[in-house]
Parts: sequence; structure tokens; C-alpha cells
Amino acid sequence: MHILDIPPETIEVVFAYALLAPDPRCSKFSVSLPPIRAQGQLYPLLFVCKDWYFIARRLLYSSLHLGDGWKTKKTMDIQQILEKFEANPHLASLVRTLNLRPSGQPRAETLQLAQVIRLCENLRCVVITGYDVRDGPELKDAIFGKDLEKLIVYGDVAGKTGRPVNAVPFCSASEMIAYVARNLSLRKLSTDTALHLPDDESILPDSSAIRSSRSSLREIRIERDILSEKHLHILSQLAFNVERASFSDKSIGARVVRLCLESWASTLRYLHLDSSDDSTSIEDAGGRLVNLGGLEACSANIPSTVLVNFKHLRSLIYTCTLKDFEVLARILRDPHSVPVLHALILERTQKDKNEDWDNDEGLSVMNDIQESCDQRKMVLIFRDFDDPLFELYHDQDKERKKRMAQSDLMAS
Repeated sequence: MHILDIPPETIEVVFAYALLAPDPRCSKFSVSLPPIRAQGQLYPLLFVCKDWYFIARRLLYSSLHLGDGWKTKKTMDIQQILEKFEANPHLASLVRTLNLRPSGQPRAETLQLAQVIRLCENLRCVVITGYDVRDGPELKDAIFGKDLEKLIVYGDVAGKTGRPVNAVPFCSASEMIAYVARNLSLRKLSTDTALHLPDDESILPDSSAIRSSRSSLREIRIERDILSEKHLHILSQLAFNVERASFSDKSIGARVVRLCLESWASTLRYLHLDSSDDSTSIEDAGGRLVNLGGLEACSANIPSTVLVNFKHLRSLIYTCTLKDFEVLARILRDPHSVPVLHALILERTQKDKNEDWDNDEGLSVMNDIQESCDQRKMVLIFRDFDDPLFELYHDQDKERKKRMAQSDLMAS
């Protein structure tokens, strides 16, 4: 068979592999290779044959990185892209995802990015980092003018790590909620910013609009404290079928979390509560989350005794105390408790690490947990190498595995 006879759908997988496109057929390669740039090795392949050309061009433009805030070579020049899109609107129609990182200076960059967004008629996802709406609302208005499926907002970028921090505001809280109410196509909302803007609550949807809303929202991530309890309460009424939810420690109180979980109890599959404050405990709501498959929380939010209610829990990341370790050991010894759990990651709270615990007692209960996990064929990780007790356990575990390997060698 000649190479040009390869079916177009096969070639599409090859190009997606090379470009790190979010193609589920090549997802297992998505973290192993650097992206191949359109201006680099991949570009000549566009001209091999007609079928390849259209497939490769579609993938090249499906996801773009724009903005002078990017420090990598994968970003494209905004002015060049804008000129291409204005000359050939079909190219703009190929764009599905925009990863934006404006520098904030000069303002012309923000205006150009806003124009690019307006030209992308089939845009589905925007990931934006470091945009300060106080520099001008044009970019925010352009984004809110699109019926996106995913909107992911980060603050600025912290130093060399490149990790998002809460530095600049994207919009007011009421503007965010109003957008969710207006855009029934939105499936994922993620925001990570803490600076507040003057808020006009008159733009919030009224009760009739809330009752008639049929939001498609499936995933919510609210970090820091951008939303008040009132805003989050409205959000829980707008969206009935949330499957993944993540809340930070300052964004809301336990009462509102309970209301949200009651609204989403039948659909919620993953829950992340990032708080070590006892006042945010939702112990009484835990039993309603019958379909929860993934949980990341602290024992202050969800006590260890509540974990037995999660019959469908498959993965657990848990920050707790050694007393909770003892409860977990008892739960894991019972094969009918958390019966499908297959991955467990444990950390100790900072307060517990400062307590004067007996190391032998701690190692004993950790070994009990390890033994139960081995019997269940579960993955177990004690995660926190700043914890002296965990360091002792890992040293002990290395010696245990070394002895087992030697025994197996002698037996063979």
C-alpha cells in the first residue's frame, strides 16, 4: 500500500499525536512529546496530499496559544493571526480552543485578542491567564459574547514555576453568574482569582430566570473567594447536573456547600474540598453523595467515619490525623466498606505533625493500612516527605521490599 493510500482518519490520529491535540485516540501520548510547531517539522507534510493538507490544517488551527505573556516558542504572533483570519475567515472557523496570556502592555494587544475571539465563530474553549479587566473590558466582553463550552480563568503567573496565582481580576462575581445563566452551553467553569471588583447585583438572574434555566454545567472549580455565598447559591440553582466540583477554603461556607451538594447529590462524581477549618465540615451531607467516585478532602471537612457511606468511591486523597488513620485501618479491613476503592493517597495535617506522637504507634497503624491495601490490591501512597513519620515509614518499606526481593530470588 502506498503511503498516500492511508485513510484520512488514520492520518488525523498521526497529526493529533504530533501536535498533542486532545484526541482521545492518542491521549496516552499526550504528556510524552514536545509539540511540533506549524513553522517546523510538521509544516512540509501539509503538501503531501490533499487529504493530509486539510486534516493537518484543521488540527494546526484547532488550538492556539496567543499573547505576549507566553514565554515559550509555541505562541503565535497575534497580528499575523489576525491578518490571516481577516483574509481567510475559514481559518478562524477552525479554531476551537484559545489559550490566552496577555501581557497587559501595550493595550493594543488586548484589543487584537478581543478581535481574534470575535472572528472565531466556532470557538468552544477559552483558557485565559493574567488578564486584568481594569486595563480595559474589551477582552472580557469578547469572551462573554461567545457561547463557550469551557471557560478557565487563572490569575497571573508566579515566577519561574509558571503556576497560576491570584493576582488580577477577570470580572465581577455577578458578571460571572450572569454569564452562566445566559450561556446554556457552558459545561466547565474554573476560576482562580481573589481580587474583587465593584459588583452590580442587578445583573443577576431573577427567580423566574433561575427556575427556567437548564444549564449544561457539569464541572465547577471555584478557587479563592471570588464568589459570595449568594452567588454560589444561585449557581447551585442554575446547574442541576454538576458532576465535578472543587471549592477552596475561603470561597464559601459549609451551609452553602451543603445546599450545593443537595442539588448535585445524584450526579456528583468528584468532589474536592480544600480547607482545614472545622467550620466547613459537611459531615451531615456526606451520606447523600451516593454516586461519588473521587474525593479529595480533609478530615475537618469530611470525618473519616463518614467514608463508609461512599459505596462507589474509587479514589481518595485524604488529609487527616493519625487517629483518622486508625479509623481508616478499621474501614479497610472490612471488605464491604468502600468496596470499589482502588487508590488511596494519605497526608497528615500540619497540626497533627506538630503533635508528639509515638513513632512505633504511628508506624503500626500505617502498616495495618498497607496490609489491607495489599489484600485489596489497592494503590496506596503516603504523600508528604516533610513528615518525619512518613520518612521513617518509607525507609522501613524500602527494607521490607528489599527483603521480599531477596526471598523471591532465593526461591527461584
